[in-house]
Amino acid sequence: MLPDMPTLSTAAVSVGIPGPGQKITVQLMDGRGRVLGFAKYADKPYTRQLMANEARMLGVIPEGVGPRLVRLTPFLEGELLVQTALPGRTRTPRLGLDAAQMRFFERLVQPAKSYAANEHPFVQSLRFQAGGYRAGALRDAIEEIVGGLGDVRWPVAWSHGDMAPWNMYLWRNECLAFDWEHGREVGFAYLDAAATLIQVASIIQRLAPQQAKREVSEKLGTSLPPRYAGFAPALASLSAANMLVSWYPPRKPDANQRWLETFVSAPARGEA
Repeated sequence: MLPDMPTLSTAAVSVGIPGPGQKITVQLMDGRGRVLGFAKYADKPYTRQLMANEARMLGVIPEGVGPRLVRLTPFLEGELLVQTALPGRTRTPRLGLDAAQMRFFERLVQPAKSYAANEHPFVQSLRFQAGGYRAGALRDAIEEIVGGLGDVRWPVAWSHGDMAPWNMYLWRNECLAFDWEHGREVGFAYLDAAATLIQVASIIQRLAPQQAKREVSEKLGTSLPPRYAGFAPALASLSAANMLVSWYPPRKPDANQRWLETFVSAPARGEA
């Protein structure tokens, strides 16, 4: 890493939880303690796959929304991903979306590519991923969700895939995001905005999924562009369904899985 960061002097190492999702993250600093970048090491099939995907995403996302890729290279028994540091700081998570966050989500939208929900390439991919999920229960839910997304055309967007306030920094009144390992180049517009609210409602506020569905839908609806605001409940359900097929497996079934499943099927006032 010295050729890329010649002032590298010290490092702080974080070893993840043992298991198929374990990886080692290293914060790289110069002699004054300034963060130069981050390195991630993975030697397990699943984490190597995630790291390769993050490297790909860092190469395609727009300038000014996340870190830049320095290199992905073989190292020891696995691979090493090195990326630049992001300026800024995290903020206290809250159940709401501010102007800086919405500007960030707008920068992810690819307006030249839009589809009816039923024909959207992200939806087609989600259907395929859900093919073996719990004997088809989620597949049926997805079809109902798609029906609730109306006849409007939905843009493609670069998708973070694990969006939450703790994966974002605020810098000069703009938002930046890191940890793009679950990202997609062909995502669904504003799905990450819904995911941000869902993460806060479930992990921070610990709301019951039925209450969370109502509050997430309300907060999302007041933040989306007017043409999409009425579809906030369906968009929230789609985001939760995406979390389910993205995380289970390899994550073992747990309380969060059951929470998300209930959230997907829960009614919300004012559904379009």
